[in-house]
Amino acid sequence: AWIGFVTSDAIKKVPAGGGLAQGILSGPKVGACDWGADGMIYFTPRGGGENGLTAVSRVREMGGSAEVLAVLDTMAGESDSWLPEILPDGKTVLVTVGSGSQWKIVAIRPGGARHTVVERGFVGRWVRTGYLLYYDIDSEAILAAPFDPAKAARFTPARVERLLQNPGIVRNRLKIESTVTNAKAFLAVQKEFGSFDAYVWRFVNGSPLTS
Repeated sequence: AWIGFVTSDAIKKVPAGGGLAQGILSGPKVGACDWGADGMIYFTPRGGGENGLTAVSRVREMGGSAEVLAVLDTMAGESDSWLPEILPDGKTVLVTVGSGSQWKIVAIRPGGARHTVVERGFVGRWVRTGYLLYYDIDSEAILAAPFDPAKAARFTPARVERLLQNPGIVRNRLKIESTVTNAKAFLAVQKEFGSFDAYVWRFVNGSPLTS
């Protein structure tokens, strides 16, 4: 068994029973990382890495070259990413992206496709009960929220009004309505392109970016 850790310019591992640290990847200024059961280590380079565009990269636990999994949306003002977490399926990575006070939590699939889970949320962590724990920027509180795009897309105006009366959530009309809008947009892209993965891969000509 190994324990992984990051330094100012490297990802390393050390035997759980003690011993010398071994290098996995040198060079990037890593903000945080998560070690998957598939032997891949997913990490977020600070400030988008050398090109300023990288949201999440991965490298094999035995070392080698890093592969860019997803890029930042600079047109939307994203300049950094933080705290990747591999979800229970072992393939999807939860990560916080944004800049300044404009942060959001997104889920990234193996092909690089992503969808927004929470707008104006920070430091999302998944729990086994099916909830996402996160820091809500507007209320400055730690919240727990379930999310299923197919269900959210079916929310009616009447359902939104009922949610606005729910004391267990942040009762902000714009946040609730944006959740429904985002869910519908996500499902529309899936329908038009066959999958969200197919839509996102168009922007890199079907090939992953490598550093």
